[in-house]
Amino acid sequence: MYQTFVDNPRMTRIRERTVWIHVDVPGQGYSVPDLPSEYVIDLSLLSAVATTVLLLASSLSFFFCFFFYQHFITHATLHRV
Repeated sequence: MYQTFVDNPRMTRIRERTVWIHVDVPGQGYSVPDLPSEYVIDLSLLSAVATTVLLLASSLSFFFCFFFYQHFITHATLHRV
């Protein structure tokens, strides 16, 4: 279902400008055995990883926006007629 949605031709422009991050939680992948009942997933660790990834993504977004904005301002100022 997800793959069909993403591969839709209407998603082409979005796919070209998107970074996809996919995380497999242990025991949740395709054709993998169930985890033993004594296995405990620490959800606080999972949330910490998710928070770190989101903060990194937002920091990189800010950096690139700032860089391209500065480049645009410099370029527009130097080539103004």
